[in-house]
Amino acid sequence: MRDFYEITTVSFFDEKFAYNETTDPANYSKPQCPRCPKCGRYLGKLYWLEPRRVILSKPKYGDFVLGNNFLVSEKFKEAYEKTDLKGIKKFLPVEVAKVRYMREKSPLPPQYYILELEYSFARIDKEKSIIKWDMAGAEPNQACSLCFPYGAIPKKIKGIYIDDSEWGGEDIFHLHETGGVVYASQKFVDFCLEKEFTNFKYVNTKDYVYS
Repeated sequence: MRDFYEITTVSFFDEKFAYNETTDPANYSKPQCPRCPKCGRYLGKLYWLEPRRVILSKPKYGDFVLGNNFLVSEKFKEAYEKTDLKGIKKFLPVEVAKVRYMREKSPLPPQYYILELEYSFARIDKEKSIIKWDMAGAEPNQACSLCFPYGAIPKKIKGIYIDDSEWGGEDIFHLHETGGVVYASQKFVDFCLEKEFTNFKYVNTKDYVYS
């Protein structure tokens, strides 16, 4: 069983780098959201329509920006496009509407993008993983063998094991069971570390703990 990693996407702690918030009002569309190919249920966050505008918490710009959205820099985009890595379907440009605490000599932000990712057919190994779910939100798809228990809220996690028997080789991806959570292969993590992308946060899914 291969090692996979969860890429941290939600953080409002900006000791070193800015986090992002979506400007209000933002325009979202449900019909353009991805669906489970087996039961047809909508998965992940609502599709973010243009204009995609964000506020950054301060003028310290990482290559990965956490917060309301998972953003990557132009530097990451250019490096990724020179590799054979798989999983990113589209880079969708984002406009930085405001940077808090800007000063006259503060640097301007780079171009940022949100990612449209593939949904892998890898699955959570429910026998090896230690996860306790609040199943209330998962009731509509109880019968789906692919996306169940999407919609449930994890109450406790102590290690997530991913069954790679039907993994399609994606290096950065979502799982049908967990919607918008971002996962990555060892190859992707090695690439990010080699390129020294700033504010890159990850944890081996087997070591992931939540309570």
